Formats: sequence, C-alpha cells, structure tokens
Amino acid sequence: MTKKYIRVGKQIYSHSSVISLVELHQEISQDPQEIIQNLVKKKLAYAKNKGWNGPPYDPQILASILGILCEKTDKLLRSDDAELHPTKDGRLVIKYNPEKPKTRQNFSIAHEITHTFFS
Repeated sequence: MTKKYIRVGKQIYSHSSVISLVELHQEISQDPQEIIQNLVKKKLAYAKNKGWNGPPYDPQILASILGILCEKTDKLLRSDDAELHPTKDGRLVIKYNPEKPKTRQNFSIAHEITHTFFS
C-alpha cells in the first residue's frame, strides 16, 4: 500500500511523485532532496565521462547524452517555456520556446531534465 505522506525531520511530503521517488530509491535515503542530489551527481558524472564539459554547461548537450531529444516549438500545451513529452518510440523529447532568452531556454531545458528523475 502506497503511503499518503512521508515525514523527513520537520518536513512533510504528500505529493505522490515524491513518495514514489522515496519508495523507489530507499537505498539512497529517505530524504527526497538527498535522493535528487545523489541522482543528479550520478547523471552529471556520467555526462562528463561522455565528454560534456564547461562552464558554460549546455543543457541541450546534457539532454542528448542522456538520450533526451530537444526540439524548438511554438506549440507548447501547458507552459510558455518548455515541456517534456514521450515520443512514439519510447524516448523523451523536451520541447522548448525558442523565442525566450537563451538563459531562460537553458534553465527550462535543465528543469525538464530534472523531471526525468521522477516516475
């Protein structure tokens, strides 16, 4: 049975994606923030091992190394910046708004990559 909430110190988490994250990665920690930090460190080490370098760090290159496509679009459904979608062949694609400033594009792409840590 899935829990309705988890408590880490004084913090209470009730979002189902956070609870799933903790249940999936209990070997790392019970703290969702520590789990995400650990997963990020592993992904970044993998990417750097594959040649991703910087600064500046290009999140589109990171996405590519992680097997995520990036695609410019003016047809976003739920955001003005970027969205993560599955493709028909089971991959992931980050669709982003090319009209936003480059710094905002970079942030938005990195933000969407972070969504891949949740089930």
